[in-house]
Amino acid sequence: MNTFVNKKIGHYQGIEMNKYGSDKLKNTKMIDSLRRYRNN
Repeated sequence: MNTFVNKKIGHYQGIEMNKYGSDKLKNTKMIDSLRRYRNN
């Protein structure tokens, strides 16, 4: 299950990086909820 979630997080982070560049990367609600889901 973890690999699935990690791939999704990477996917969303990639989108965010395209928008803002890696230095201004913020966690979106989607990324946060995926992280929480992975840790629980």
